[in-house]
Amino acid sequence: MGKKILIIRVAGTISFFIAKKMNEEGYSPVIISRNKDDLINKR
Repeated sequence: MGKKILIIRVAGTISFFIAKKMNEEGYSPVIISRNKDDLINKR
């Protein structure tokens, strides 16, 4: 089972990049954002 990492406020470019990078390195990022549209638009 992979390691999980919690990332909060993914509306910004930096936090989204971190989540993407952690996923590439084998982590399973758990992403929390105030605005659901921010998450959908970043995919």
